[in-house]
Amino acid sequence: MKLTASMMLTVDGVYQGPGGPDEDRRGGFERGGWTAAHADEDMWPFLTSWFERADALLLGRKTWEIWEPYWPLHDAGDPVSHGINVLPKYVPSTTLKDPTWQNTHVITGDVEAAIRGVIADVKPHVVMTFEPHGGYYHPDHVAIQRATTAAFFSSSVMGVEAPERLFYGAMLRDVFRSFAEASRGRGILDGLDPDVFAIAPEMIAASFDATSYLQRKLEALTAHRSAFGLTLEMLSNPPAAAARMLHAFRPVLEREVFMLGGARGSVSRWPLEDFFDGLETAEFAGSC
Repeated sequence: MKLTASMMLTVDGVYQGPGGPDEDRRGGFERGGWTAAHADEDMWPFLTSWFERADALLLGRKTWEIWEPYWPLHDAGDPVSHGINVLPKYVPSTTLKDPTWQNTHVITGDVEAAIRGVIADVKPHVVMTFEPHGGYYHPDHVAIQRATTAAFFSSSVMGVEAPERLFYGAMLRDVFRSFAEASRGRGILDGLDPDVFAIAPEMIAASFDATSYLQRKLEALTAHRSAFGLTLEMLSNPPAAAARMLHAFRPVLEREVFMLGGARGSVSRWPLEDFFDGLETAEFAGSC
């Protein structure tokens, strides 16, 4: 996923109130609604292309407040009006509370502090998160990766109770290339360089066969319907396009690969046999 910034802007630098005369009159602005009156035949296809590629929308609080009373009542089923309504909408705000517009997610609070709190409460031996690019520049993944990494390092104040290792989930270079080719045109890895976003085999700190969890992972993909177009029903009898998408994901999901992001002590072997190799962890007896 790419984070793309878009803005409606006149040639002399005005971006206020493009949609209508009363959209945004702050500061005495009286020239709102300057887009529709001057639109040409190329404008709608251009706008449509934005929303056909979008997996989510990152909106300012003011833009969200302008859109919220209008778009739920004007969903015509086209990529623009329908996309605005159904796509996840992320709104950084300290004042927006309990939004009712579907798929609105308010970004608030200190994520790093929250993760530090979880670490202090659970006292894990290891912590796992995304690699620094968030897999494919997914903004949520990048934000969580940075906050988790910062929380791991700042948790040193816990002394002997601090987590001992930090792992980053990653993708091998050949798997990345195959996935990129199989999912071409879906906007997932398009344009991303495998030499930058993937790792070489010698960088693997730990890995494991996740084939037995494959069905559960595929079911989890259906929660990202706007991005992958999959439903639970498609998993058992997928149409051609869905079958290609499922095939593309298999090598990514069948084997989990991790690189070492941080450690509080020495590592006695490489690669590790598992996440806890060499750590003084408790052994669990019995079976479940």
